[in-house]
Amino acid sequence: MKKIVFLLGLVLLGSCKEEVKNPYFTSDEIYNKVIEGTGIVHREISKKAGLFYVLNRYDTLIILSVKYKNVIKPTFMIKKEGTFYTDCCKIIVTEPYHPKFKLIQIPVS
Repeated sequence: MKKIVFLLGLVLLGSCKEEVKNPYFTSDEIYNKVIEGTGIVHREISKKAGLFYVLNRYDTLIILSVKYKNVIKPTFMIKKEGTFYTDCCKIIVTEPYHPKFKLIQIPVS
């Protein structure tokens, strides 16, 4: 009986899902570069902006800093895939536009 309980405990611990830190990007390297880029922009260029858009257009990954949500037309008209927060800011990931490389993945709900 003790062996069965121990085995069930191991199965339950093994089946726990790992916390997903990077739900929107295809690799952790891209995620780290986005976090690093937003941190640099927030510290050195635009200290008041706490909102960033991540756009994937053709073969380019664009990080756009804005002060308010949906202020400029490209950010107003594009579909948002998701949002995540870092220490200093909010990052909105948008739908890719004709991507040559799959940099942004659409999370499965």
